[in-house]
Amino acid sequence: MARNCEKGHRDLAITGKRIAWAAAAVIAVLLLYAWIDGGEEPLRPIAQPVDLPETPA
Repeated sequence: MARNCEKGHRDLAITGKRIAWAAAAVIAVLLLYAWIDGGEEPLRPIAQPVDLPETPA
């Protein structure tokens, strides 16, 4: 009976390792995507008229 219990714990440990590796892989893929994308947008010129006060000469 004790032997089955040990095997069960080992299976849980392997499952935990698999979950950790899967989580690390997901995080790595997200970081890679964020690095490639960079959140950059093309620069757009800001062109609009500006009212300047008249200055006496």
